[in-house]
Amino acid sequence: MSKNEILLLNETPEKVKDLFLNSDVSLKKIFNGVYSVYLNNKDHGVIVKCYDTKHYAKKEINNLTRLQGIKGVPLILEHGISDKLKYVLMTKIKGIDLLEYIQRKSFTEEEVKHIAIQILKIVKKIHYKNIIHGDIKPENIIFDAETKKVSIIDFEGKYTTGYCSPEQIRNLNISDKTDLWSIGVTLYVIFTGSVLFESKQDILKANISLDSSFSYEFQDFLKCLLEKDVILRYDIDDALEHSWLQ
Repeated sequence: MSKNEILLLNETPEKVKDLFLNSDVSLKKIFNGVYSVYLNNKDHGVIVKCYDTKHYAKKEINNLTRLQGIKGVPLILEHGISDKLKYVLMTKIKGIDLLEYIQRKSFTEEEVKHIAIQILKIVKKIHYKNIIHGDIKPENIIFDAETKKVSIIDFEGKYTTGYCSPEQIRNLNISDKTDLWSIGVTLYVIFTGSVLFESKQDILKANISLDSSFSYEFQDFLKCLLEKDVILRYDIDDALEHSWLQ
């Protein structure tokens, strides 16, 4: 069967297994509520993501629609919201998330730098659309080991303790710089394979200790992103112009 075959959608599905009318469609669970679509046992390159609430479904639908055409972000294909099923169909990005990858292999600082540049450039385009991701973390960054390219997923707007900024914990207004904090934590984790902050209290203290495995410039770069004072924290252009990335 051709991979280009059209998926036929049920207009009134009550469960995710009822979403497609094709007789030879099967779904493979990737995460909770996230499935790969297979046609005739072949990966069709499509993801189905289901939601518990309409709020988060609508938020991701809106964000992905506004981000259409940006490289490094999934392409939304179809969506549906009802009392029974709330879902989005999107393109499947090749690769695995960075958390899974670093459990298998470590990154050199030069490799982390290459990843950092890509993340920052994608996030700059996201911010240009007046969207704050709010939950950047290794699990939400897909890494293709062959091409070394990264993509960013999950635009629901939730945040994860350990990667969230001090302003998110305090329920203050967030800004583009909120994502810069999360990028800083993410880069630390993918370089060291270790958690930086264990709790909200650790984040609010933000006593960051970086050892000699980090170059001086990498240490300075991370400290500029992990600045508790939002006014003093780097923005996206500051980060891209930092000497560590040059």
